[in-house]
Amino acid sequence: MPTLYVRKSGSDSNSYAQAQSPATAWLTIGKALTSAVSGDTVYIGAGIYRETVTVAMTSATSETSIIGDVDGSHTGDVGEVRWTGYTTDDKTAPSTSVTLNLAGRDYLTFRNIVFVGSGPSS
Repeated sequence: MPTLYVRKSGSDSNSYAQAQSPATAWLTIGKALTSAVSGDTVYIGAGIYRETVTVAMTSATSETSIIGDVDGSHTGDVGEVRWTGYTTDDKTAPSTSVTLNLAGRDYLTFRNIVFVGSGPSS
């Protein structure tokens, strides 16, 4: 299965085929979790990803891996991969949506990603 890339220098207007190269990666994790297919591997370059995502890819039948590329060996971007529901900055209240909604999807593995939660307010 293909290897896909997400980088802070990417663009969500890139196609699935283009996202198979770090040079033409997607910009957001949301795009990857909407467009990836069962069995893909997604490498995420270093940076802060300020987004809330509902997984919309077709339910998997084989493991799909979403991996923070902290050493830069796949994307060229070295450093922490942080996914946060604080969509404006780290001081303004987080989104009232959950950071990651799996929407009943399975066979997803997340590695080397620091999650900063958000969720519905009471």
